Amino acid sequence: MSKHIIFITENVSKFKEIENYISKNGINGISIQMIKPEYELQEIQSLDRKEIVLKKLRDAIAMSKLLFNVQDMQYNERENWIIVEDTSLCIEKMGGFPGPFIKYYVQSLPLNIIADANWGSSAQSYVSLAIGKLDEHTDTELNARVFEDYTEGHIVKPTGSNGFGYDMIFRPVGTNYTCAELSMDEKELFNPRTKAFQKVINFLGL
Repeated sequence: MSKHIIFITENVSKFKEIENYISKNGINGISIQMIKPEYELQEIQSLDRKEIVLKKLRDAIAMSKLLFNVQDMQYNERENWIIVEDTSLCIEKMGGFPGPFIKYYVQSLPLNIIADANWGSSAQSYVSLAIGKLDEHTDTELNARVFEDYTEGHIVKPTGSNGFGYDMIFRPVGTNYTCAELSMDEKELFNPRTKAFQKVINFLGL
């Protein structure tokens, strides 16, 4: 049975990375679409990445049930899954902060200010993906799964024009370039988003 993933996100670039990963690696039996929510999925104030992403998944499934008549979905032809994600940047110089609050740092401060304050510090880039099956019996407490991966790196001065978020100041271990200097295919080697998504693929049996 084919699998269909509905990725609930406001960030087109995140969706394109996953879409490119599926296409590039010839993963069969799966399709994916992006839905940009009318209202941003709220992130609870917590340092627990799993707690944050599960709450987002719960809200995304509730929203999706309003968009789709799940009883009319053709479940004999495909399984429908909802997926959401959350990103963290844990800077060792800051004791692991800002972690999941990096989104608000990037929104509030220029990247060069963040970089200057933490230049050279070791850091970990985390991506947490939560996935749940969309049907009339969905119970996220029982059926949700969280998959996570991370990449070790360092905070450096802003370099490059590709990517998004904090890509310009994050240089993964194993390369002399920031994520913003790498193409999408090159970044994939260090990308915790695609590494976590491969765990989703394994879970779905593809």
